[in-house]
Amino acid sequence: MQRTKIALIQRSSIIPWLTEEVRADVDLQRFSDAFQYLSGMAGSMWSAVVVSDQGSSPRAAMESVAKVKEAFPSMPIVLLLGNSCEESAIAALRAGVREYLKGPVTAGQLLEAVQRLTGLKDLPDCAAVAHRWIGESEASQTLCAYAAKVAAGRSTVLITGETGTGKDLAAELLHLLSPRRKKPFVALNCAAIPDSLLESELFGREKGAYTGADTAYEGKLKLAEGGTVFFDEIGDLTPYGQAKLLRVLENRQVQRLGAVSDVTIDIRVIAATNQDLRAMVDKGLFRRDLYYRLSVTHLDIPPLRVRRDDILPLLHHFGEGFANECGGRFPGFSVGAQKALLAYDWPGNVRELRNVVEELFVRLTDHPLQPEDLPFEVTGPHREQPIEAPDEKSKIVRALETTHWNKKRAAERLCWSRMTLYRKMAFHQIKCDDREEPKKSGMVA
Repeated sequence: MQRTKIALIQRSSIIPWLTEEVRADVDLQRFSDAFQYLSGMAGSMWSAVVVSDQGSSPRAAMESVAKVKEAFPSMPIVLLLGNSCEESAIAALRAGVREYLKGPVTAGQLLEAVQRLTGLKDLPDCAAVAHRWIGESEASQTLCAYAAKVAAGRSTVLITGETGTGKDLAAELLHLLSPRRKKPFVALNCAAIPDSLLESELFGREKGAYTGADTAYEGKLKLAEGGTVFFDEIGDLTPYGQAKLLRVLENRQVQRLGAVSDVTIDIRVIAATNQDLRAMVDKGLFRRDLYYRLSVTHLDIPPLRVRRDDILPLLHHFGEGFANECGGRFPGFSVGAQKALLAYDWPGNVRELRNVVEELFVRLTDHPLQPEDLPFEVTGPHREQPIEAPDEKSKIVRALETTHWNKKRAAERLCWSRMTLYRKMAFHQIKCDDREEPKKSGMVA
């Protein structure tokens, strides 16, 4: 059996976790600092580098991490800090550390971290992938740090958050940061799959399984073999679909339509919703056993109004993005426009912000955008209040009336997807014809 080669950068010579059992499986050499490590034997010969602050300080440990990453960008690094805090975790993520442990640790915990890293040696740098999540707020940095830890595991993940907060992007980042990144990432919108097509679409079919099944089809879950399946809008999954998904989560097996035996699948499941699944469970609208199967690990994305430090970076990101697409230049925002944009609550979150920037882009000038250039809902004296109504149908009608029957904006105000709004409008038999038409004058010219 090949022994794992670990370089330990630590000022202190005391290594409490280096037991005889560890010595049997590991070739370990200690270096007092990063300079000694880099000036010694070829740094690339090591399977991983463990950087510890024992005998020094967290700041010194982070400096060692930076020097190692500069010399060997792809080298797996485990950071072991005795006195850690949230700021240290965020700094570690930014530096590209993939495993961050808070001491004291056992030999088993450290070896597990090293083993995870040596199997992830071809992964992109965590900081580089996490950079796709635009945000400078403390909430965003904490979220990214936690997501990097979650991504390294195998557990099912439930992502929650209001409409437009970026749940789909978070799911994609979890996949890209995971050991499964080279395998498929398959996204499914649960609100768009009717019961009649669910089994065929998810589990597949044999040729001739039903009329029109002229060819065999593996199904979305099997197509994601070894990768990740993202169930978006999981709260909209029908009771029939919930029962089918529960079986998959329990035994990781599916049966194609027309088949006589089960097929084993290897997938990681990530689900997302903007609904309160706990409340739905209490009301009997969502299976309790499925809820607990999905929420093994929970990632909650805060709305934009509680991470206002992300607003300006997002505005400039989307502005520059549209400019690159169209070959123009984004002039930015005046101080007055920035104040108005920061004061707005963004009920539609990042999605609404992106739409506002796209709308502004068609009327760009050579000068920074002014408050008068912004949409009325951003600069208006009012702030949109939560929709209050005695029942769901009235709540939907009020949201539609408030937005002049603009279904996209009404869905954002209700914190639903448009598919959910359409489905609930059909259930309550709400039609566009129900809107009140202006009364015509009885005067005759």
